[in-house]
Amino acid sequence: MFRISTRALALALACGMSALLALSNADAQQTPGMQMPIRQVFERSVQVIDDDLLRLSSMADRAIADSVKALAERNADLARQISNNDALLNESRYAIEEHCYTLIATQQPNATDLRVLV
Repeated sequence: MFRISTRALALALACGMSALLALSNADAQQTPGMQMPIRQVFERSVQVIDDDLLRLSSMADRAIADSVKALAERNADLARQISNNDALLNESRYAIEEHCYTLIATQQPNATDLRVLV
């Protein structure tokens, strides 16, 4: 929701509706306590997804290294531990996927942004 000031209304009457929208957006970005603009919310959410993907890839990399080690050393306990941790990897993957779906549904990204998510 935009908070329209008297100054914005006067400018809109003088210059047209596009000036009103531009000033309202600028006011919303500068007013303390107001919600952050949609684009910033989207970019922050994409950054969180990127961080989660890096964390997931690190976990998968570690699982592969441990799997090779367990196979080379014929370590059944390590293999069981890796198998048990696989559920955590899957859980992380599905959480990231769900976050992407939620972001697509709530932010309605344009084609370029959608390619980043997909």
